[in-house]
Amino acid sequence: MKHLVFIAVLVAQTCMSQAQVTSVAPVTMNMSQGIQSGFKVLIPEVEGKEAQRGWEKLMKQYGGKTLKVPKSSDLVSSNVFIPSVEDTAIQVFSNFNSTPDGVYLSVFLKSGNQYYHYNSDKSPAIQSLLKKFATSTAFDAVSKRLDRESKELDKLEREKRNLVKDKETYEKEIKRAKETIEKREKDLVENADAQRKKQSSIIEKKKMINKTKVELGKYEK
Repeated sequence: MKHLVFIAVLVAQTCMSQAQVTSVAPVTMNMSQGIQSGFKVLIPEVEGKEAQRGWEKLMKQYGGKTLKVPKSSDLVSSNVFIPSVEDTAIQVFSNFNSTPDGVYLSVFLKSGNQYYHYNSDKSPAIQSLLKKFATSTAFDAVSKRLDRESKELDKLEREKRNLVKDKETYEKEIKRAKETIEKREKDLVENADAQRKKQSSIIEKKKMINKTKVELGKYEK
């Protein structure tokens, strides 16, 4: 148990470290609403679908409903109310790009007809939101992997214990078999000696029978 707790703490520290060095960066790209400026963050340790589900859940917590933008890889969350960013509902467009390093989440926040830029006064709040999301998502992903690996370890240890028990059973069976072989080898020696004695008795008995037959012949009528 202490070993698993240590691993969990190590995983948490690793995720936090990764989230801290993965800064939120500005991004300008051609998305479903044309070329727009927004924010980009790397979410390590996760796959695209997993990151997307987490983002949709977060948007739902802020009252937003997330749908796929037709003919685009973007998602749009409407009527999102994030108090730290804006005191009115906004639209949030998101795009997920899977890479060997993790998933890059690009976010474009729209209030009315305006998009929030990286250098706007709302940028710190947006960056904080994305950093926290990247951190918690990576932490959850690694925690799930730790849980899977721990269960796999438990299974391997059970299988190892079963193998040890099998070995003990085999050793006992071999010991009993050896004892049986030793006993049977002694039985074979004793049997051979008994056969020799029995054969001698048979020969002597046959001699006696022949002698008795001769004596019987003397009295035939």
